[in-house]
Amino acid sequence: MVEGGEMGGGGEADGVGEGGGGGGGRMNLMQLRTAQWLTILGAVAGILGLLAIWESVHRVWLMGVVVMLAAAFFLLELAQERISVLVSGVSRFYRSFPHERNREVFAGVKKEYCYLGLSFTSVGNAFREWYETERRGNVRVRLLLLDPEEMEVATFQARYEHDLFDEKLTGQQEKLISETVQRLQQATRLTAKMLASLPPGGPKVEVRLHRERIRKWMHIVDGEELYMGVLQRGASGLSAPVVVVKPRHGKWTLFNHYRETWESIWAEAKPGAIGAGVR
Repeated sequence: MVEGGEMGGGGEADGVGEGGGGGGGRMNLMQLRTAQWLTILGAVAGILGLLAIWESVHRVWLMGVVVMLAAAFFLLELAQERISVLVSGVSRFYRSFPHERNREVFAGVKKEYCYLGLSFTSVGNAFREWYETERRGNVRVRLLLLDPEEMEVATFQARYEHDLFDEKLTGQQEKLISETVQRLQQATRLTAKMLASLPPGGPKVEVRLHRERIRKWMHIVDGEELYMGVLQRGASGLSAPVVVVKPRHGKWTLFNHYRETWESIWAEAKPGAIGAGVR
């Protein structure tokens, strides 16, 4: 999978390549940038110098206009990265995302809800409450959960959660990893039971099992809003910072990238039950 490759060893290889062969390119770009700034400063200084020797009643205010335009240009240059964030589709940022915020997510669902994560247990209560009491209409629900039988990936997620990537683990650390894997498998099966116990007559909940080494979770609401939580090594998912992105119609944004990532994982994930009764 593309996302799994990016987040695994391939990401490190790319980074090494940039640092090794790309250093000269970055230095040349920096030199060019410096030359551009010096050229602009020289031009502004030259204009101000000419205005200073110009015998005219308009000299002072024209000099003021030149200074203000130059200042505005430099401020725009300094704020360029912040401006690029605005046009990238980022609409909100949360330093953490406690359980209560999941209710805010479901409150906005009208047509479709998509999820990518491990077991869905941290979201389950808010989901059930919305599905049974607040949901309106025949909403499509699609969940991407980790395949509990995929031991290699489950072990990776356990190591990631506890930040234990040493080649040799102590007996206590191995026990911790094993218990975490079992907890993850059990959590996924609990989600299956929860979904199977939803009241009949509601829209079908589609579940597929992925085998991705994920470092992020996602909520996608109506194809118009995407919540992405960035999982940090050795930290709880509830403390993950969350970015909310939206599409900008007619223009490519981060939303498009992550929505396409979700759909590609869905296409490759394994349809099927994770326990009796899952729809």
